Amino acid sequence: MKKLTGKQLYLKKLQAKKQLKLRGGYIRILQEQLRQDYLSLSSGISKASTKDFGINFDLFQKRITKTLTTGISKITQKQSDYLTNLWGKKSEAGQIETVARKINIDYRKNVGDKAKNITDTARSQLNNVVARGTQAGMSIEQISLNLQSSIIGMSVSKSETIARTETNTVMNKQDYDTAVEVEMKTKTWLHVGTAKVDRENHLALDGETIGIDEEFDLGNGNYAQAPMDENLPAEEVVNCSCLAVYS
Repeated sequence: MKKLTGKQLYLKKLQAKKQLKLRGGYIRILQEQLRQDYLSLSSGISKASTKDFGINFDLFQKRITKTLTTGISKITQKQSDYLTNLWGKKSEAGQIETVARKINIDYRKNVGDKAKNITDTARSQLNNVVARGTQAGMSIEQISLNLQSSIIGMSVSKSETIARTETNTVMNKQDYDTAVEVEMKTKTWLHVGTAKVDRENHLALDGETIGIDEEFDLGNGNYAQAPMDENLPAEEVVNCSCLAVYS
């Protein structure tokens, strides 16, 4: 293990910032589609005459599933093209594309659970709005307005968090799996610091370079092959913008 500093770290971060710029574009596209999915929750509220206020959570879950499946598929293909330009000379024909296909297959296996968790969270939050309004003696019209306001809020905050987390998780895994496939030797953790509050343990890893098969030690018993490793707990993953570069 070694720690990069000075010019070496600066050059690695330049490479990382180029990747993050690409990711930012992917995240914004996925975020906008997710935002529309959230806003669809309010489509039946104004016509509601029942206690569920006309919110179709089943349709919402289907929309989220489709958005994530389609969005991640496009992202992995674009990242495959990027990695081909970056590492194409070091790989055999089809290696990088094969990794992208496997990432997509694995993602589809789990996307249903992701969509269900997102839906359950939205249902719980909106049920709380109804419960609070009912306890306060609000009219149906006022509760409906509160629901619509809550949905608009979720459409902004939740869509951003989901888009950023899903995009970065998948792309970090794709980068790592591809690096292993084309026989890269080392990886360097880079803390880019785009979050409002830096995670101290991520900041401490900035510039740390280890062997491709070694794991980064995040403390508290958490180890990762790369930032946003699927085995890390949510508090180490959500809204993380760290990434690894390989050589």
